[in-house]
Amino acid sequence: MEDAIRQKAEELGFSACAFTDCSDLMSEQFRLERWLSAGRQAGMDYMSRHRDIRYHQVSEYALGRDYHAVMREKLHLLAQYVQTLGEGVKTRCCVDTAPVLEKALARRAGLGWIGRNTLLVTEKGSRFFIGEIFTSLPLHPDAPVEERCGGCNACVEACPAHALSAEGLDARRCLSYQTIERKELPLPEEVKTALGHRIYGCDVCQQVCPYNRNAEETKVDDFLRTPEWFAWGDAQWRQLTQEQFDAQFHDSAMQRIGYERLMENIRAASGKDNDTDEG
Repeated sequence: MEDAIRQKAEELGFSACAFTDCSDLMSEQFRLERWLSAGRQAGMDYMSRHRDIRYHQVSEYALGRDYHAVMREKLHLLAQYVQTLGEGVKTRCCVDTAPVLEKALARRAGLGWIGRNTLLVTEKGSRFFIGEIFTSLPLHPDAPVEERCGGCNACVEACPAHALSAEGLDARRCLSYQTIERKELPLPEEVKTALGHRIYGCDVCQQVCPYNRNAEETKVDDFLRTPEWFAWGDAQWRQLTQEQFDAQFHDSAMQRIGYERLMENIRAASGKDNDTDEG
């Protein structure tokens, strides 16, 4: 059954598919609790909720259609196939928003290891989305792989906000957190200094990762598009209207932060306190 599910997953466009069980996550739970106790989640209060259950200018993942929707659609198709492999098989699909230790499960399933950039890293890089299907169908777990970052500290050294260390990620410094997850406005001055021209997310820790030199282009059409705004200059970003935002980002992951947050990021990245454009 495992090979049949892998084949179906490949047909649906998934880069990899592996299996694990959900037992004994105590080590991951301890690591999460220590991270939360240190306050490194910054303002992501949802990281503290459901703790008993959880156990260029724009980040490149936002170019395509919102990955939550794309992954959810494909996972449901795969789940429907899994349900045909046994009588009364139950499934539940999760993409990023459920209280699940998804990177820990992916590591245990042998899909990769958790790198120093705190992302799931594989021999083909770290530019992946993770999705899960929980099922009552009995399957054989795959074996984990060893951590292979070795002595490399490229991501730690290159982080523009010094958010990575031996203790992991400090979201209070992370530019992805500050430009996407942060609720309070305006941005702190030290964040503005580290932003550069970034207005949504940060890819530096992935750009410098040696494993991403072997990255392959996705085969999923929804992630291959080049949106109109990809060619915008600084002036077009600064003059963005609410109507343009709604039209351009309605099916992008960027729509989640809303117009006002995006404009605050744009002003911070351009060093301007208002929307005036000198040309």
